[in-house]
Amino acid sequence: MDSDRFARKKLYTSVYDELFKRVVDHPQLQQKVDPLKRQRRIAWQVRYIEKLVSDDSDFLEIGPGDCALSIAVSRFVRTVTAVDVSNEITRRNDLPPNLSVVISDGTSIACADRSIDLAYSDQLMEHLHPEDAREQLDEVYRVLRPGGRYLVITPNRAIGPHDITKYFDIDAPQGLHLKEYTFAELDELLAAAGFAKRDVLVGAMGRYVKIPVSWAISMETLLLKMPRALRRAGIKSRITRPLLNLVMGARILAEKASH
Repeated sequence: MDSDRFARKKLYTSVYDELFKRVVDHPQLQQKVDPLKRQRRIAWQVRYIEKLVSDDSDFLEIGPGDCALSIAVSRFVRTVTAVDVSNEITRRNDLPPNLSVVISDGTSIACADRSIDLAYSDQLMEHLHPEDAREQLDEVYRVLRPGGRYLVITPNRAIGPHDITKYFDIDAPQGLHLKEYTFAELDELLAAAGFAKRDVLVGAMGRYVKIPVSWAISMETLLLKMPRALRRAGIKSRITRPLLNLVMGARILAEKASH
């Protein structure tokens, strides 16, 4: 968090390569050990992504991790570009010919202007330094074709923190989640980057309905106004937590103007 912009251009790759080398039981590495669990989650993601693309679409995944989703999507689109900061987590020898892996400095996206139909990231934005988030969104907007869309999924601060901090009595993430966003903050960033239309997706397991961002922000505001003890009890409850994830999970489908 204390690093400057130029240092971070190298830090993202070095930090996450070291993480995956040294923490051998990291959840992303364990996903490779439990392929059935991983494939179930991939199926949920594919269920909705399929509705947003066609066989002549060019797909971009930012933060693909083990590239399992990118490989699955490659079967029903023209090309897939998987952009990550880590050589370690993306390393594999079974990539299809229409999928290319690109190692990024954390914000840049090595795609041509107006070359992508659908961009996608899941559990990515919270790992960016908050000063870098807008820069990456500008890059996403640049590479999208007119009418192209960006589906961004990231933990909602209103029901967080979501990283290791959740095991302590602290309201803001102190681990590898450098910033968790509310709907209001995320919508403001997307609008500033130029996205003309933004909808929140409510649902689970790849089955979503769109609601206006204003509705989601209103619900979020009410939640944040609750007494801290009551809100945290609801966040930690096995009964109410799934409902909060269903409604308050930060999933926004942003669209670039078609002209």
